[in-house]
Amino acid sequence: MRRALLAALFVALAAGCAPPVKIGAIVSRTGAAAPYGRHVARGFDLAVDEINQAGGVNDRPLRLEY
Repeated sequence: MRRALLAALFVALAAGCAPPVKIGAIVSRTGAAAPYGRHVARGFDLAVDEINQAGGVNDRPLRLEY
C-alpha cells in the first residue's frame, strides 16, 4: 500500500499536475488598431515564454488567454 502511494505521488509530480496560472489580455484583433494589437500580443507571448522558461510563478506555468 505504501509503495503504491509513493509511486502514484511520483507519477503525479513527474506529470506536472500543477494547473497553469491563467492571465487574461485584451488586445485589438480587428479594425484599425489590429496591427498594434498583434505587436502587443507578440510582446505578451514573449514575456510569458520567458517566465515559463524560468520556472513560472510558484512552480506553475503561465497561460495567456486573449
